Amino acid sequence: KLIMLPPYSPDYNPIELSFSVIKRWITRHHLEFAEAIIEGEMNLFFTFAMSMITETQVQGFFKHCGYV
Repeated sequence: KLIMLPPYSPDYNPIELSFSVIKRWITRHHLEFAEAIIEGEMNLFFTFAMSMITETQVQGFFKHCGYV
């Protein structure tokens, strides 16, 4: 089932919750972040940060936004 999201409404957009998790993870790992910048490994760092989001969390994001 396809559900269209409102044009710009962070309260109803599950990706905003994902961004929040990623930003918190980066904040906690700021030294590794600085090292990734120096070594030019930003893509690897962000890929790893995104992999920290679990399927259970994603389901919770959709539930929190009222889509489940």
